Amino acid sequence: MAVTIKDIARKAGVSHSTVSRALRDDVSIPPRTAQRIKRLAAKMGYVPSAVARSLKMSQTGFSAGQMAGRPVAGRARNSF
Repeated sequence: MAVTIKDIARKAGVSHSTVSRALRDDVSIPPRTAQRIKRLAAKMGYVPSAVARSLKMSQTGFSAGQMAGRPVAGRARNSF
């Protein structure tokens, strides 16, 4: 099973948010803590999930939606 940010957080004794920020080089995480978390992630074999990242960032490449409105006289009506 793949190593998750939550697995790293449990092992490091920090929150999963801290792990996420450390792996993204967020300036709010002290450099020493970030390095400790990065070493632990590497040791555990952590590989970032592209799917999870795209869902979090809302950049999946898919779009779904529906437009509703009244038909306008003289125009074709959308059959969807």
